Amino acid sequence: MTNKQDPLGPLQPAYDTWSEVQEQVLDKPLSHFMPTITIQMLEVYEHVASGRVDKAINEVVDILSVSLNWLRWFGLDDVEIAEAIRARTATRYEGKAQEILDKYAATWGI
Repeated sequence: MTNKQDPLGPLQPAYDTWSEVQEQVLDKPLSHFMPTITIQMLEVYEHVASGRVDKAINEVVDILSVSLNWLRWFGLDDVEIAEAIRARTATRYEGKAQEILDKYAATWGI
């Protein structure tokens, strides 16, 4: 069930924070998002390597924030993002976790 005030639950504040610069986010090219997430991922690895898991966790939260803005870039508002997440979870993940892990192991060796 969707909470009309906070459809994204604990991610709502991250979504709302970026609303003040929404036009700037929307003006970014699609190519903005991959390096942004890559930079955040590199920071996760750096923090883990230095034993700073708390900092790594913060970077993963930043990845979620970038992902929310990427979905915003596609024209989705917070309610539509929540609906997209629920729909994707129902059609792709539910009951298929092992299948997904096996596919990635077979296809990508990870």
